[in-house]
Amino acid sequence: MFSHKPKRALFYGWWVVIACAVIQFYLGGTFFQGFSALFNPIAEEFSWSYALVSLAFHFPRFRVRYNGANRGNPVDKFGPRKILFLRVVISG
Repeated sequence: MFSHKPKRALFYGWWVVIACAVIQFYLGGTFFQGFSALFNPIAEEFSWSYALVSLAFHFPRFRVRYNGANRGNPVDKFGPRKILFLRVVISG
């Protein structure tokens, strides 16, 4: 006769992927794309040139790129748990 297959719940990992995608869309829309709405007011408020405002905006990206390239060696040497614990303590 008819056999009903039980509905399978969505795998937990996909919920993590969906949550990360939502966070990335939010950050992309507000931080990266939304900065153009604040660019002129920041330049006028501090009497900075456009080049200086752009440089100030890109300093965090330079830091992230530098740290990203040098993150693998300590993880290989000390293990991911110790490094993540250290990063949480520093961030906290």
